[in-house]
Amino acid sequence: MSKVKNGQTLSNLNTLCFELKEEYEVEFENLKGETVESKAIALIKYFENRKYLPALFDYCKKAREGISWDEVEG
Repeated sequence: MSKVKNGQTLSNLNTLCFELKEEYEVEFENLKGETVESKAIALIKYFENRKYLPALFDYCKKAREGISWDEVEG
């Protein structure tokens, strides 16, 4: 989870949700929490509950290419 939230701001997470909204129907405003960490956890749970977690990882890998994602997926 720290890979998804590290370096993020609420604005970044809002943009991420906007970019994923059409395909995955995720709404930033509907994610529980007020902090970056709580919103990131809610986003991960949203994707996990819908069996879309691999899609979130794929998107994040493309958006943040400088990070090693192997340990997250393993």
